[in-house]
Amino acid sequence: MGQSERDSEWDSRSGNERNNNENEKERASGMSKKDTLAAAQGNDGDGDVDFHLAGTVAQVTLNRPGRRNALSVPMLDRFLLVLDEVEQTAARVVLLRGAGTAFCAGADFADFDDGPDRRGFAPKFHSLLDRLASLRVPVMAFAHGPAVGAGCQIIAQADLTIAAESAVFGITGVKIGLMLDMANITRLVHEVGAATARRLLLTGELLSAREAQVAGLVHRVEADADALAQASAWAELIGSRAPLAVQGHKAALQAVIEDGWLSPDTESWRAGSEKSLRAFRSEDLREGLAAFSERRSPNFRGL
Repeated sequence: MGQSERDSEWDSRSGNERNNNENEKERASGMSKKDTLAAAQGNDGDGDVDFHLAGTVAQVTLNRPGRRNALSVPMLDRFLLVLDEVEQTAARVVLLRGAGTAFCAGADFADFDDGPDRRGFAPKFHSLLDRLASLRVPVMAFAHGPAVGAGCQIIAQADLTIAAESAVFGITGVKIGLMLDMANITRLVHEVGAATARRLLLTGELLSAREAQVAGLVHRVEADADALAQASAWAELIGSRAPLAVQGHKAALQAVIEDGWLSPDTESWRAGSEKSLRAFRSEDLREGLAAFSERRSPNFRGL
């Protein structure tokens, strides 16, 4: 599918879906548009972010499929709480996905009736991206269907992303007159580079999964039928690696992304060096060397 076809399909699908859903609910209930939207949020799992620990993998699911997992303020609140819960478990990696036919269709515009900060969406979304970056364990996103707007920004913030071939990515604010704030623009450039940020922000185009991979937004692309299984297997692979080394690398990489070239007199350099020394002195390193010598799989404990 070409660029114009992807954009037209998304515009048409999004607009028709919103109009049809709203008109149908209003006719059936007799409620006003605003009341109908509020009721729809309550009945469609507004705030639903599910969390399940499967071995070393924290499976986190955006579970609002009737709205294509569009993010509301209560959903952001729940998402932040879930990430706090993850930190209290033995999880070594997060596998983040969306329920239904989409990863995330962006912000729920019901929260924008009186301006984007009416219910505090922007600061809470900033907090969410900060939390994904600072989370102790890597976050792997599995993208299928649309990952648009805020959903695309979450993909950019994830440590790794695996996409189904049918996934599409974009930040379409210029199509409706919405501009990202400076914090999110800065973060986007840090995560995906200026060239990809320019294409996303200035054109509002949707990128195919393959285009997103070339642009550095996505790390792997798999056939739709196999993509979720491949994502789960990849997450389990990371969960089997030495956790002190994996977590230390994530923190160090994030420091370089945020601060640029580090010098030995910076706090980020010292923190990274301490993590490196801890890994070097760990029981896990001894276990890893022994397993290599004995030609067996290591059993890392994070010690």
